[in-house]
Amino acid sequence: MSDQTASAFRRRAALPLLLICLVALGPALAFAVGSLLAPYEGDHGLAGFFGAIGADALRGEPVAWILLLSPTLVVALWWLLFRLVWPRRASDAQSPSD
Repeated sequence: MSDQTASAFRRRAALPLLLICLVALGPALAFAVGSLLAPYEGDHGLAGFFGAIGADALRGEPVAWILLLSPTLVVALWWLLFRLVWPRRASDAQSPSD
């Protein structure tokens, strides 16, 4: 396997893990900040909080989806901003010849 193929495979393999971490980040931060303001009233602490948000998301609650997807949207917007401000040069996009 060439270096370019291995690098592309690692990027594709890392994407689902990154998305899972980003989806977990929003509720975890909301729980942490909420715990500073008032204790969580539900059962099982953080796990119960994730369960409640997951159940709300499965029922199609927009607030749950916003909370779950907000970190991913922030990362996507940052990526888009950097791509627009510093676009890749054509010479960088071409693969090196063997």
